[in-house]
Amino acid sequence: MLLLIRFKRLVLSLIAILFGFGILVVSFLRTSAVIANAANPETSSKKMYWGDIKPDHLLYPLSALKEQAENSILRPEERVTKELAQADEKLAQAQELYVQEDADLALTTLIKAEQVLFGTINQYLALDRPNDQTKQLLVEKLQFHHQQVLDLQSQCPAYQHSEVGDLLEQQKGLLYRLGI
Repeated sequence: MLLLIRFKRLVLSLIAILFGFGILVVSFLRTSAVIANAANPETSSKKMYWGDIKPDHLLYPLSALKEQAENSILRPEERVTKELAQADEKLAQAQELYVQEDADLALTTLIKAEQVLFGTINQYLALDRPNDQTKQLLVEKLQFHHQQVLDLQSQCPAYQHSEVGDLLEQQKGLLYRLGI
């Protein structure tokens, strides 16, 4: 019985610590946004914090969770547009990281970009009545990403060629499933 009471106290203490840490993080983000906006009132806190967080930033996982939460409440058409923009943003970050010669982080970011794109396309393919306009947009984005990944394959180190090649093969498979 005593052991059960101690266990409950431990669990409640851990929950309280996590809750307090969450409040601290949110407070930090809001305070920093206010300070940043004081210097430039035209800058929004969203752009200041979530738009500038790169994959190697400490808050990147929190930013990814925020993106997922935002996407989950959107209508399907809006979600497709938003997820395609996120995939493009991650692809651009990967390209930038390859230029900066941070190949491992660039590959991780590239894989995340393509996972977002692949997930969006697979959601579209699972629809009962797919929209032709949406299909055309997805095909164009997939072809764009395919060309960009081909270009990146020439920039990446030799030990990454097989992983980048796998992404290219997955893209080809999705193009085939889309009827291209």
